[in-house]
Amino acid sequence: MGIQKDAGEILALLYKDKIESKGVKQGDEIQKETEWEKIRIENALEYLVGKGLVDGKPIKTMGSNLVIFVHNKGITSDGIDVIEDQEKFRGTFGFGFNLGIFNFSWKSK
Repeated sequence: MGIQKDAGEILALLYKDKIESKGVKQGDEIQKETEWEKIRIENALEYLVGKGLVDGKPIKTMGSNLVIFVHNKGITSDGIDVIEDQEKFRGTFGFGFNLGIFNFSWKSK
């Protein structure tokens, strides 16, 4: 699985939490739910922030480009637009997602 696909799944998770009024998950909470490695989550969140789909700030180590944490403030209005428009979602992430059924790869383990 690549960063782009991981990012699509995390965006869907953040959207699901938003519509269920569960608050904004940070990387450690996402890691607990997905059981993914920390770097995988940070890469996906950094991608989403770079695309403007998540409001956040990547925190890097001093003198390096290595992201150690992404402060996630939540899904943006552009992120909502992308996830609610299946054509945009597929064009951005390379796969489709059914909003009526939240099927995540980590649930199928």
